[in-house]
Amino acid sequence: MSNISDPYQSLDDAYRATDFWVQGPKGRFAICIGQTNEPLESLLASEGVQTWAYMTAYNPKSQPLSENENSERMHRFEEAVIKTCYPFFMGEGIGRIGNWPPEPSMLIVGIDEASAKILASHYGQNAIVCGNIGEPARLVWIEPTERVFELADHE
Repeated sequence: MSNISDPYQSLDDAYRATDFWVQGPKGRFAICIGQTNEPLESLLASEGVQTWAYMTAYNPKSQPLSENENSERMHRFEEAVIKTCYPFFMGEGIGRIGNWPPEPSMLIVGIDEASAKILASHYGQNAIVCGNIGEPARLVWIEPTERVFELADHE
């Protein structure tokens, strides 16, 4: 159980019951919060980086959008990540409970937590999964005060 306040507890539980799948260069693997992951460790080492973040642009603030809206958001998100020059790998977050549709996502390698939080805040995300080589994956909340704005509102 986490120390998240009650309004966020169900979201926290849902994120922790999600497998964050990645299509890596050596095949598909899942990242789970609180665990280390050998394929991820190998990928980080091969890329020569220490840090990573897993995130999406789908369903900002956990509010379901249409497939068209989500696809457009993800397209803009991918373009933004390409501009950062961080290597990334596509994937999807799939809840083990089955009450939320899979969300196309990406693993961004080499990005530090602070930069990842800023990027996620632009897309209205509640939380991301981050880590450092050799350490378990962590759920990192984007506090409302960190949510600078949504790019969709300013384009």
